[in-house]
Amino acid sequence: MKPLMALLIIGLSACADPHVPLAPDFGNAVSANIAAQVINPAPNVSEQYPTTNGQRAAGAVERYRTEHVYPPVPPIEESVKQGTLPQMPESQSSDSK
Repeated sequence: MKPLMALLIIGLSACADPHVPLAPDFGNAVSANIAAQVINPAPNVSEQYPTTNGQRAAGAVERYRTEHVYPPVPPIEESVKQGTLPQMPESQSSDSK
């Protein structure tokens, strides 16, 4: 009985028209995903990359290695709600010139 049902299903699927047009937006999701993951082949050349101070970066790496990192401060929104603003450590505020 099962082989007969399988043969019947296969036989009926042969009657389906493979040339029936698909929905007009068929494949748009795939195209959008590919476009979102492809890097811009012609990037804006005038784009400026952020600069850093070498001494500050070396100090940050050294603090990380010696486990003397600055404690994280809450976001400004939270500080404003609580009425306290985060204070920058003294050594960091003098380097920001």
